[in-house]
Amino acid sequence: MRRLVPGFDLQGELDVSGTLTGTLKNAMFSGTLRHHDGERNASIIRGVVGLDSRTDVLGVFADVHADSLSLDGLTGRMAAFPLRGSLAGTIRLNGDLTGVETHADLAMLGGGGAVRGDGTLLLGAPDMHPGFGARDFTLHAQHHQAHRRALRVARAVAVRRNDHR
Repeated sequence: MRRLVPGFDLQGELDVSGTLTGTLKNAMFSGTLRHHDGERNASIIRGVVGLDSRTDVLGVFADVHADSLSLDGLTGRMAAFPLRGSLAGTIRLNGDLTGVETHADLAMLGGGGAVRGDGTLLLGAPDMHPGFGARDFTLHAQHHQAHRRALRVARAVAVRRNDHR
């Protein structure tokens, strides 16, 4: 992954099965991705994922179904990340890190609620203020545990956003 996008800091291993098209700077993958980081649960997604690193700001595209999206495995180095467990559902992304149009409809595996998010995520583009956050984003949570988790994420984003001012 680091060869395609050197600034992308995904820890662990990424196994792929499918078709890769395009160039190293503008790659599109169609198939199954499996990410695992040490002993943490694996994430498995199926669909189409694109990465465009032809400019200074990474572009991303995804139209995938997550069989399991392990928050523990993806956020292993972020000890304060407020969510734990695994999610399943659909995720659609399109844009660059300055503003990724996002549509996600996910449920916690094993129960515990569901979340749906629609809007624009700011994912840490260099020299962009605020680097992280959301714009015109609607978040719906079902079940009290999912609602509490969603509130923790919103607070974490708000705190991080205010720290960058």
